[in-house]
Amino acid sequence: MAAASRLVEHFAHSPIAVGELKKSQLTMNPDQRVKKLIQHCKTRWNSVYDMFERLVELRWPVCAVLGVHSVIKLSKAMMSTVS
Repeated sequence: MAAASRLVEHFAHSPIAVGELKKSQLTMNPDQRVKKLIQHCKTRWNSVYDMFERLVELRWPVCAVLGVHSVIKLSKAMMSTVS
């Protein structure tokens, strides 16, 4: 859960990553609307489920964005895979 939360947090704090995610979604599914990742909140009991559901839904666009070296640094990517 911590690794998924850090991944979503990266997209929440990086306008470059969000822009690339939107582009990736439009190229992979041009007929669907663009969706954002959902960050969990400690006080909302269902938010962890919503976060994981959205990550699964957007797994291929997120993977495509993480492959772009200008969006995420190698050290940060390695840190998120270790935990």
